[in-house]
Amino acid sequence: MLNRRTVLCSTTAFAVLSAARAEPNNLVAVRGTRLYVERFGNKKAMPIVYVHGGPGSGSYDAGLYQGARLSAGAQLICLDQRGVLRSDPETAVTVNDIIEDLEGVRQALGIRRWVLWGHSFGGYYATKYALRYPSAVAGLVYENITLDPDGSMKHMLRACAALLDQKGFTAERDAALALIDAPVSTRERLLSYSRLSMKLGADRQRLYVHQEAMLDFFPKLVAASGLGARWRQEGAHYDALIKDDALLEDLRPLMPQITAPALMIRGRYDLATPPEQVEAYLKGPRRKLEVFEESSHFVHAEEADGFARSVLRFMKTLPA
Repeated sequence: MLNRRTVLCSTTAFAVLSAARAEPNNLVAVRGTRLYVERFGNKKAMPIVYVHGGPGSGSYDAGLYQGARLSAGAQLICLDQRGVLRSDPETAVTVNDIIEDLEGVRQALGIRRWVLWGHSFGGYYATKYALRYPSAVAGLVYENITLDPDGSMKHMLRACAALLDQKGFTAERDAALALIDAPVSTRERLLSYSRLSMKLGADRQRLYVHQEAMLDFFPKLVAASGLGARWRQEGAHYDALIKDDALLEDLRPLMPQITAPALMIRGRYDLATPPEQVEAYLKGPRRKLEVFEESSHFVHAEEADGFARSVLRFMKTLPA
């Protein structure tokens, strides 16, 4: 849900990152390209792979905020998807590529089973992966996920319209409200949301973060990473994926087919996972739900310690 975003970190976050035991940068050859993979923690611990959203956001923020924290009891694997950030540039990518790349990385690392931590659109990919490769999935952590892109867009358009109204952009507000029930495709809703929300300027971040101290989250992330122009690769990744109908499906009816234990983590102020998607998630077996009261879309950053505790507690319940 964060296409073409600017992304960051505080001095505290830097201290946390420096405490993490990350391996040197590692490009793993998978299916004709090289994907950036970074591992934190003990390789003998249960692995949890971060499946980022965006589409195209990259995994830098996960390593920054959770590399040291999750290393206390797990092995965190941060992966930049095909064509994203520290992976090799690619202009062609599909949802199938993302799923098969994940499986390729699992095999390349010699991992039998792992936990998938899907954030935002990453939850969509993680769900598709779990349906295709159930025997490889020990569990699922869903953080403010998207199961139905059209429903998520309608929910976010309402919030976007309210912010546009506060800033006096009445024409854009009306356009956003009209799009909620307009007979247009999910693709058109996604593209229109991106265009209209950009009108908010720096206040666009209020759609994704709750705490006032975090309102410069995205630009600081970009600056702190030292990756400069590589963040622009997100645009090519997004532009390719938005053409793929497999990105735009409603996965809610498939949730009962997911048999792996799952934990959903929600920020109280998150906009990406409307109530009907939470209800669909809860219809499956072995489901847990935790709500964090001081977070929006990025619980793993806004309430980083609590997030790590919840994830590690959940992982302790999973069979090896």
